[in-house]
Amino acid sequence: MEDETENHHLTEDVVMVDILPRLPAKSLFRFKCVSKKWNDFISHDPSFPQKQSQCFSSFSGLLFHNPQGSELGLGLTSPDEKSHGVPDPSLRFIDDPVEIKASCKGLVCCKSHTNDSSYYICNPATKEWRVLPNPPRDHDSMVDVVLAFDPFDVPASYKLVCVFSSEYEFEFEIFDSKTDEWIIPRVMFTDDVLSLVWDTIYSTISVRGIIYWLVDPSSVVLSFDTDKNCCRSIHLPKLTAKERESQAWLGEFEGCLSYTNVVKAKGKVKVWILCKPSLGEWSLRYNVHLETTLEHQPELWRSRRAHLWTLPCQDGEVLLLYLLSQQELFVYYFKTQKLNKFPILPPGFANFYSYTNTMVRLPRYLEV
Repeated sequence: MEDETENHHLTEDVVMVDILPRLPAKSLFRFKCVSKKWNDFISHDPSFPQKQSQCFSSFSGLLFHNPQGSELGLGLTSPDEKSHGVPDPSLRFIDDPVEIKASCKGLVCCKSHTNDSSYYICNPATKEWRVLPNPPRDHDSMVDVVLAFDPFDVPASYKLVCVFSSEYEFEFEIFDSKTDEWIIPRVMFTDDVLSLVWDTIYSTISVRGIIYWLVDPSSVVLSFDTDKNCCRSIHLPKLTAKERESQAWLGEFEGCLSYTNVVKAKGKVKVWILCKPSLGEWSLRYNVHLETTLEHQPELWRSRRAHLWTLPCQDGEVLLLYLLSQQELFVYYFKTQKLNKFPILPPGFANFYSYTNTMVRLPRYLEV
């Protein structure tokens, strides 16, 4: 009898320590009801939220807002609403009408819809939020905003990087949660960056404290190290002429920067990962033909040329497919080769942000 009791406790401890951290936040909130021990562990163990944000990094869904009109439509759509979700996707727990500007590892950056100087950081799963001090200068809609959060940093901290760009220069303003202050860093630019001429920067993402964005029309990625305040360029992988003219975006794949390129006319999707950042070396991870991918979805494949669009996604492990004629959104998982449909699609034009359902805690937060 004692052996059975010991085995029961051993099994329960293994589940709590090794399995619970691998689950999304919505499932964990339900599991609080299993027992007082589980509730205390999930709710009050100071190390659990960060461990869960380290172990659970799966694509959970898309946060969106519709920027048209005075009323902002905010929400969350997920291919699996039962296991992923947030209690208030409209973010009304923040006492200010906001629009989403960036998302990273379960944390979301919002900006006041009425005040260009007010930024908020929140975790939609836990409804924790905080307002940041006002930045050094006014921020209009042209400022590129990226949230940098690495769950493996101890203690948990984040940076909000705001980029002001023009044809020949960059300027940065950075909020650091460790110091609770904004700084205007003195940035070191390598010669190759100083010689670039660009029309626009886009597809911004942070990976392990490094900010990356694509530069148009140059075939390079710019990187900004938020610890060393150094900005350099990285050449894209070798591309064909068709690939250079095709839709492309940056993402994160297994902790590495990813580059996804879609040649729609040929129905080809390629995903590279930056395997050696210091050397600028890329490795081709996936080379997918949509015809093969969608062979079990004939209605999608018949519509592919005129009505099937691919949408940029910061999660490099998935591909978003939008069927315009049916107004349906699908997600394709490269690893499992599975295709799932989103049950909810926001009306009209919307901005999408990849979301991961984590329990990470916010330093200096307010809780509703």
